Parts: sequence; structure tokens; C-alpha cells
Amino acid sequence: MFYFFLWILFVIFVQYCYEYSTYKTHYNQAKKLKESYEKWFTNSSNDRPNNAIFKELYKIVYNQEIHPLSYKKGNRAILEIKPIDVVASFPTCDKQVAPTIFTLLDNIYDHFYIEFEKRKTFKYFIDLYIFAPRNLLTWLGIPVNNILSKILSLIFWIISPAITIFREQLINWIMNLFSK
Repeated sequence: MFYFFLWILFVIFVQYCYEYSTYKTHYNQAKKLKESYEKWFTNSSNDRPNNAIFKELYKIVYNQEIHPLSYKKGNRAILEIKPIDVVASFPTCDKQVAPTIFTLLDNIYDHFYIEFEKRKTFKYFIDLYIFAPRNLLTWLGIPVNNILSKILSLIFWIISPAITIFREQLINWIMNLFSK
């Protein structure tokens, strides 16, 4: 019984380390990207911010690949409005697009800051352990907000201790079942 729960704890610890390092990397990338864009925008740096990192972080946070924006061009007599993709335009110094980029960078930075800080808490580690069956179902692609996932979680937490407690009897029962 002890080894079973120790194994579950080990697997959850590995998952925790993976998530912690992933979100730490994303947080550091978002922080560096935000700082480099601010410096680049104010012309205090010649280092161009990385568009690939911006696209990757944007896709993680917003679950989209494009961010449409209506771009106005012309004067009072002739006004042309056309949609542009802010993500593909990154980085730009255009006065119409830059405020949106600053807002997106702030949102991306805030998202990864919160997620990284969340993973530093002991509560998060305990939640990983308690909700291990749900996390497994999520990993397998099964929706977790249905009754099936709740039943499977309940079965896991009832059967897994029972199997470890009655392991010898279960092995004997299975051996007798196949020996007949």
C-alpha cells in the first residue's frame, strides 16, 4: 500500500516539476519580451523583440493564432479601414497598433506571472495529488466536467486503497480463478 501511494506521489512530483519549469520559462520569456519591446519601442535598444516567442505565448494564453484589429488609414476625406493581424505585425512602432501590443504583452505577462506563482504554493501540489485522476483524464483528452470523470475519480480513490489493503487476498482470488 505504501509503495503504491509513494509511486503516485513520485509521478505527481515529476508532473509538478515539469509544470513548474514550463511556467517559469514562459514567465521569464514574457517578462523579457515585454521589457525588450518597451526598450525597442522607445528607441533605447536596437535589439528587435522576437516575434516567434510572442506568437507562441499569445497562442498559449488566448488559444488563438491571430488578433484582428481594424486599421484606419487616410484622412478626413478618404478613410480606409482594413483588418490587420496584431500578432503577425509584432513588433511594430505604428501608433495605432502599439497600444494593442502593449495591452497584449501586459496580459500575457500577468497570465504567466499568476500561473507561475500558483505553482510555487504547497496547495497546488496537494491539488495535483488529490485530483490526480482528473488530471489523468485531462491528459487523455476526456472532458473533466462530466459525471463520468467524477465517477472515475471516486472509483480510483475507493479502489486504489482497497487494492493495496487487500492485495494478498486479491492475488489469491485471481490465482484460484485461473487455476480452475
